[in-house]
Amino acid sequence: MLIRCFSRVREKHPLVECFANVVTTNGCANMLLAAGASPVMADDPVGAVEFTEKADALSINIGTFTPTFRDAIRGAQEVALRRGIPVLLDPVGTGCAPSRTELSLEILKRGVSIVRCNRSEANALLGLKSATRGVDASADDAITEETLDRAVADVRALAAKYNCVFAVTGAIDLVGGMDGRVAVIRGGHEIMTKVTGSGCMLSALTAAYAGAEPKFLFEATAAALAAYGVCGEIAYESLKPGEGCGTFAVRLFDAVGNLDVTALHERLDYEVRQA
Repeated sequence: MLIRCFSRVREKHPLVECFANVVTTNGCANMLLAAGASPVMADDPVGAVEFTEKADALSINIGTFTPTFRDAIRGAQEVALRRGIPVLLDPVGTGCAPSRTELSLEILKRGVSIVRCNRSEANALLGLKSATRGVDASADDAITEETLDRAVADVRALAAKYNCVFAVTGAIDLVGGMDGRVAVIRGGHEIMTKVTGSGCMLSALTAAYAGAEPKFLFEATAAALAAYGVCGEIAYESLKPGEGCGTFAVRLFDAVGNLDVTALHERLDYEVRQA
């Protein structure tokens, strides 16, 4: 099913209305294009609503929001919910700044299909102590083999609490479904944390996968995370001596654009834990 979700993005070319933040707008648009999707980056109250009327998915990133941006999100989300298209929330900085936590909860209350965040942001949404550092996850919140069982339980609880697919990404990625399933995905490379907007781009990519397979949101989300991790590995392995995170960022786009079914299948490290 993960391979099917990957292929469907390139077959359907889903249109994603994407609220990115000013730091990562270009990266998110290029990531969607590389994957085979079509990005629209309208963030004004009129344009966002108009494009959401035509979109296959809505991606909401609250990285740099303003009062106008907030109004645009509300209008676009109402259209998406009326039309029944997937809505993804990336609650950037939730748990660190009260205004961001408030906005995330407002969006969640209206209803979303998928949340994609780091472990520190997830802890805040679960009502636990969060060690978030600005918009980045704290090392104290890392998902490791030692903390995996606890993290799986937390992601399962978050999916139930917010009635949506809940993805928490890091060294190990987790996807919680509303039926209690949790996908455990291993892959990627730590250099990805050195690229501005790597998480934002993953959120946009996940929205594209959801738009391509709206009836299989758990599988689509897991497929997006798995494919992104594989691309991170491929991009890192292509680096030559003396090349670093700048070259890696370009190679990551190349890897997403060039990824094929064979490479994805060979590198998948994926398991599903039942409730």
